[in-house]
Amino acid sequence: MSNKSKAIDSETFCMYPFIHFATTTDGFVKTCCRGLNIGNINDTDFKDLWNNKSYLSIRKQLLNNGKPEECVRCWAEEEKNIPSMRQRSRDTLFKKFSDQLDKLDEQYNMPFEIKTFESKLSNLCNLKCRMCSPLESSSLYSDWKKLKDILPNINDSNRFILGDKSYINTWNNNNKFWQDFKLIAPHLSRIDFAGGEPLIDPTHYKILELISPYANQIDLDYSTNLNIINYKGFDLNDIWQKFNSVELSLSIDGINDIYDYIRQNGDYNKLKSNIKKVQTYNNITDIRGHCTFQIYNIFSLPEIFDAFVEELNIDIFTYRVLYPSYLDIRIIPEHIKKELVEKLNLYKKSIDTKTHSNWTVRRKKQAIKGVNNQISHLLSNDLSEKLQEFIAYSDTMDQIQRVKHTWRELIPELSNV
Repeated sequence: MSNKSKAIDSETFCMYPFIHFATTTDGFVKTCCRGLNIGNINDTDFKDLWNNKSYLSIRKQLLNNGKPEECVRCWAEEEKNIPSMRQRSRDTLFKKFSDQLDKLDEQYNMPFEIKTFESKLSNLCNLKCRMCSPLESSSLYSDWKKLKDILPNINDSNRFILGDKSYINTWNNNNKFWQDFKLIAPHLSRIDFAGGEPLIDPTHYKILELISPYANQIDLDYSTNLNIINYKGFDLNDIWQKFNSVELSLSIDGINDIYDYIRQNGDYNKLKSNIKKVQTYNNITDIRGHCTFQIYNIFSLPEIFDAFVEELNIDIFTYRVLYPSYLDIRIIPEHIKKELVEKLNLYKKSIDTKTHSNWTVRRKKQAIKGVNNQISHLLSNDLSEKLQEFIAYSDTMDQIQRVKHTWRELIPELSNV
């Protein structure tokens, strides 16, 4: 039986481990962004990682109805009847890249022809988001060191104090990595950039230069806060139009004061201006607004959705904070949670009556789905025992960051807890 036939027959098949390579800011490697770590670029050459024992084992299992432990997050979602990343991408990726399966040898080695590369370049970031950590934002390092001194027992804060350095960049000084990267460049079809903030990371521009000879065959996708679009004279409009397409996933967790509070150092008005500017760029095929809901912004959901559509003219994608757990919306006390659910349901009923021209049928469906997801999450568990930890964390960070408005001022619904 051919490998293509095996893939079709295997109920657990996923294309990612046959075409994809994902990295973290500190050099760990995964078969996709949701997988468990299976190696580190600091210990093993890039080329050797592609066919290490974990990759071989995962490929073998996925072609034979197995469930690799490295893919536990997808299996957990599927058991709950939640469409997993594996399920959502299976048909699309198979249709585009199934010919790669013909190159698999009997030991499940693949040629070093990576098609999609997902890079968390470094933790270099201009913002200090409340739900983030120094592993993803260099700007948070000093704040978290102070937090640790004041609240040494705050939930897992120790895991985010990374020695004596705030900036983590695994790639720049790894000459062997760059030699290997040049080998995969002609085969690349897509690169996903994240960070940190990729648009201010010199490594990002180094990669774009290396792949420029193959730009017309490569799609780019960014996770960005878009607060800075003119970095050291680089003209993104000029650079991006050389590529096959560019998509932007914008991290926007509120509007006005809520945005500026959650995304410290960020400026909502500047973000709006930058969005309008990139919407005029020649080669951007999609701009998505990604809102990660947490206790700081869940009460503002209606205003956020309306702004996404009517003010920013972007699509709505929603997520939720699970870690740190003291920012999870499920910590809201039950009596306040009940009032919040009523508010969200009223807003949901109003969505179909929206008349602004930007409210397309697709966006109305996105908004209704987003509301339903947050209500479902709110009601799934009671984590109100974490409320005091939230208060301690938020009061302390407000003091450390010398915020313009405290959380108590911005979330009046919780002012009396």
